[in-house]
Amino acid sequence: MLYQICHQFKKDRMKVEMMAQSDINSNSEMEAFVREVKKRHPLPSNKYDWLVCNEKSKYFTWAVEKI
Repeated sequence: MLYQICHQFKKDRMKVEMMAQSDINSNSEMEAFVREVKKRHPLPSNKYDWLVCNEKSKYFTWAVEKI
C-alpha cells in the first residue's frame, strides 16, 4: 500500500508539505521508511507536526513525534 509522510506547519494558515512516499507491505518496511524519513527530513521546529496517510485514506492522521 502506498504511504505518504508529510510535515504540517502554520505559515499565515495551515500548510502541508509531503516529505516522502513509499509502497509499504509490512510493519518492518514501515519502521525502516519512518526511520529514513526522520533522518532525511527532521521536524524543523516544535511548530511542525507529522501527518501520515495511505492510498485509501480520506484524511491525514496526525502523528506524535514518536513515529
